[in-house]
Amino acid sequence: MSVEWLDLSINNLFFDQFRPSSVQIWNGNCSSVNNSNSIILNTSATNAPVQTSAKTEERLALILDSIQDIKGKKIVRMDLRKLHDRPADFFFVCEGDSTTQVSSISNNVQKRMKQELGELPKTATGGRHANWICLDYFDVVVHVFYPETRAFYELEDLWSDAEITTYDA
Repeated sequence: MSVEWLDLSINNLFFDQFRPSSVQIWNGNCSSVNNSNSIILNTSATNAPVQTSAKTEERLALILDSIQDIKGKKIVRMDLRKLHDRPADFFFVCEGDSTTQVSSISNNVQKRMKQELGELPKTATGGRHANWICLDYFDVVVHVFYPETRAFYELEDLWSDAEITTYDA
């Protein structure tokens, strides 16, 4: 188990003004503030099973169902929670046969997330050309690709350390 010290320069007035007396963030990767005002980061990889809340499971199931409603193809769910430098907990990656289908999949995910869970994406990008639409729900990111664009960016290879689940269309 490796532990690194991260000096946050407590002399910085902004950080010093808002610094809590104890810190617990990033799913336990940042464990505490010691007496010298440095934060201890646990940078070791974890093989322990990660629990998923019922709300997260509901969101994941709804996103998957929304993609399957519009016949999304090559659907992949990547569980990134065991990776330390992850941008989100989960990625969904899928593709549509045309830019119209890519837009429709994206629109259906957004519509159902809003109607059924009252959630809007933090950001939704790529809708104009519909080669790659990215919906960011903070801990879940949905990537809807046109096939050639998906092959070019190879997200599954980029995040190959993730636990990958594939779904039939």
